[in-house]
Amino acid sequence: MFGKSKDDKAPTILLEPKKVELSVSDEERNSVDKYHTVAQDIEFHPAALIAVDLKIYLKDRFGYAYDRDEVYDFLNKKYGRIESESKDSPGWEWCCLTKADLELAQKEDLRHNFWRIDGYTVLSGNLARRVYQKLVPIEVLEMVRHMKKRFPTLTFWVSDICKYSPRPDPFLMVCCYGLSQVIIAHWDEPGFVVDEKN
Repeated sequence: MFGKSKDDKAPTILLEPKKVELSVSDEERNSVDKYHTVAQDIEFHPAALIAVDLKIYLKDRFGYAYDRDEVYDFLNKKYGRIESESKDSPGWEWCCLTKADLELAQKEDLRHNFWRIDGYTVLSGNLARRVYQKLVPIEVLEMVRHMKKRFPTLTFWVSDICKYSPRPDPFLMVCCYGLSQVIIAHWDEPGFVVDEKN
């Protein structure tokens, strides 16, 4: 992918964010299984436990997640930060995938100031209070449907461009209060080529 450099003399190559292989030890798996036995009995579902569960789930199903810093850097370079929106730099933001995600995020916001997760929402792209309105590949929707059943407190977000762009190259992110953002999918528009595990 190409974008203009600051001096407009030569194109700058934007490297796609890399996938980071996830690792889960047998000790982590065993400790989580034992912990669940007690935690489920008393309906104790802390974010730290969800984080470990999600890591194991992603490792088993996909094997990787995207490097978050590289994704933010890629989107900032390609579209510009939303706070510096201009004609040549439309800005980008995270939009809730569904109305249910938006409602859950708003509910969490009342309790935890959800919209400022990890400080990233202030520094690099906003969590927008709106629902994503473009088509999403069926493979991604099936992934989300499966994960929503397994992790009902997660919210799903899609990176979106604030102004029209012919190829916005969206990423899919999952998060919940107390859990670091995890970016798990990427596809090209309008061709819907999902970047899958090899």
